[in-house]
Amino acid sequence: MVPEVEKLEESAIVENGSDSIVEPMEHIEENKPKRIYKIRLEVAALLVSFAINLSSAVFQNQVLYQSCIVVFKYNDTVCNDIGTGKVNSDPQLKAIENIVQPFSSKIFMAESLVQAIIPAFIVLFIGAWSDKFGRKPALLGTSSGYVCFFVIKMIIAAVSLKQNVNPWIYIVASIPVSLSGGLCAILSAIYCYVADVTTYYERPYKMCLMSGVIALGELLGQLLSSYVYNASNACVVFAVSAAAQILAIIYIVFVINESVPKEQLSSGSKLRGFFDWGLLVEMFKTTLKKRPHFERATIWCILLPVTAITFDSAGTGNVFLLFVRGKFGWTVQTFTTFNAIHIVIDFVGAVAGIFILQKFLGATQTTMTLLAFGCYVVQSAFYAGAAAPWCLYVGMGVSFLLGIATPMGQSMLSNTVPPCDIGKVFALMTGLGAIAPLIASPLYTLVYNSTLATYPGAYNLISLGLYTLCFLSIGFVHIAELYYPNVNKIRN
Repeated sequence: MVPEVEKLEESAIVENGSDSIVEPMEHIEENKPKRIYKIRLEVAALLVSFAINLSSAVFQNQVLYQSCIVVFKYNDTVCNDIGTGKVNSDPQLKAIENIVQPFSSKIFMAESLVQAIIPAFIVLFIGAWSDKFGRKPALLGTSSGYVCFFVIKMIIAAVSLKQNVNPWIYIVASIPVSLSGGLCAILSAIYCYVADVTTYYERPYKMCLMSGVIALGELLGQLLSSYVYNASNACVVFAVSAAAQILAIIYIVFVINESVPKEQLSSGSKLRGFFDWGLLVEMFKTTLKKRPHFERATIWCILLPVTAITFDSAGTGNVFLLFVRGKFGWTVQTFTTFNAIHIVIDFVGAVAGIFILQKFLGATQTTMTLLAFGCYVVQSAFYAGAAAPWCLYVGMGVSFLLGIATPMGQSMLSNTVPPCDIGKVFALMTGLGAIAPLIASPLYTLVYNSTLATYPGAYNLISLGLYTLCFLSIGFVHIAELYYPNVNKIRN
């Protein structure tokens, strides 16, 4: 059973267009849909998350190795050793690592840019398009791009076993992902689906459940990654990821039901209807139109912090492995173990945090989101000042609530606009998230390469400043709610 959220007092605002209608809580309670939420899409989300995370660290390690061998012409022994703890005790290996890393980081940056440029355009349409044509086609289209992504990487890795292959060729694998909308598009479709099939009372928990399932996929992928890699090679890892993604597609086709009601689905051409500029205009009208009680400002003060998480993840994702390899001599297994522990702490912290804060302490979604971004600030400060690995673990441990930031932000957004506008707002959110890597990847890579010899953790200062601004932004929403208690209370 879903835990009941503490009832709000007296009334709730139900928005229709630009007007706000106050309805008695009793009326809303009587008409609240009686639905039993079934675990269905979570299985597909688990497989997608597992596939992506199983191969991510292995791919970065493969690029470092092939850069060392093919581009810089070092021998196999040296190139294998720069991925071990020997770097800390051998000045020559350390010097080679510092040569190879900046080159490899440019490949990671290029991959991020390829996966961001076209999706930044596509995701602006996909939310409003899925409002008209359904969530299921959006899920299938984006998932298919990832199948091609892993298959191409598998082929390149297989060829590299027989002959030297320049690591830049891996960028080709990102083209299908880019053309299908990328990770932002698939996440947009997933969370729109959850918003479709849940009530206001269920939504915070189900958003967090979905985030938890995605985190579980990350955990399994990170934990198994190094073991599969050590027992085989990169080619096998990419093959397993492709198989998991294919299973996700089969599951979506045969098990998942469309969440958009049939009477709301359009019978027009899906392809022609995708690039409907009217949908884009509707999206911006929805998010920019004047609303009472600072609701327009509230939408943007939630949108931007949620986007900031994507921005920071895109930037740090390119350099964090390089940072811990270079500074602490971590192997792929050490790195993936750290990530797995991080995922467990985030998941447990999110579940326990929501249950305790909302169920027992009566905390609002805004209060919980504010605490989550406070945790991001603390973690970034620890990472920026990390002089030893234990600093990273302490920063991770004291920031156990940060896992609720994204699902709470998404839940707040879905409760601030009418159901018919959820896809449009989520499309803008994912559009901003797709644009974020275009700025974050070059920025973090530039800062890391520029400070590699003196202060390799300097890029964390960007995260620290960014999350401080996010904390202040959510603080504004919290203050607005104090003055207008009915803001962020749409009942679906």
